[in-house]
Amino acid sequence: MRVQVLPHLPEYNGEKMFKKIPNFLGEVKTELKKVSWSTKEDLISSTMVVLVSVLFLALFIGVCDYLLSTIMGIIIR
Repeated sequence: MRVQVLPHLPEYNGEKMFKKIPNFLGEVKTELKKVSWSTKEDLISSTMVVLVSVLFLALFIGVCDYLLSTIMGIIIR
């Protein structure tokens, strides 16, 4: 049986980590400025599409459930 030895991992140095945080946050801020954000109108129209789609799907599933339940009720009697 062979034992695999992991390579040496660097020691944790909390002080170095905390010094990197401002740089990281600055980079995040820069990247967020590059993002193409949706307009309010786009968000509203997309939300309406989702809501209407969910409504139609719920109605379809409800009708199918009712019909199948009715058919099963007739068959079982």
